[in-house]
Amino acid sequence: MKMFEALTIKSRLTIVMGLLCLFLTGTGLLGLHSLSQVNSSLKSVYENRLLAMGRVEIMVHSLDLLRYSVATSANDSNAAAIDAKLARLKRDLGDGEKAWGEYAAGNLTGDEKARADEVIGAFHHFFEQPYSRH
Repeated sequence: MKMFEALTIKSRLTIVMGLLCLFLTGTGLLGLHSLSQVNSSLKSVYENRLLAMGRVEIMVHSLDLLRYSVATSANDSNAAAIDAKLARLKRDLGDGEKAWGEYAAGNLTGDEKARADEVIGAFHHFFEQPYSRH
C-alpha cells in the first residue's frame, strides 16, 4: 500500500481510468463473442428447423390436395374433369416430392428421421395398396 501513497491523485485517477477502460474493452469483446454465438445458433435454428417446417407445410398441403382430388374424383363421372384433376394431382405431388427431398436431405434429428420414415412408409402404402372399383 505504501507504493500507492507516493502517487499523486492525477496518477491514481489515470490508473483507475486505464483499468476501467480495460474492463470495458474486455466486457465489450465478451459481449461481441456471445452475440456471435447467439447469431450462429439462431442461424442453425432457422436453417435446420424453420426451413424444414416450411417444407413439411408444402408436403402436408400436397397430401391434402391429393386427398381432396381423390375424394372429388371418386364422385365425378366427367372424364375430362377427372383428367384435369389427375394432371393437377401429378403437379402437386411433384411439388410435394421436391419438398420431401429437400427435407430428407436436411439435418434431421433422430426423432425426425423416425417420423420421416414412418410418413414415407404410409405414403408408399397409400399408392401401393390395391383399389377396387364398386
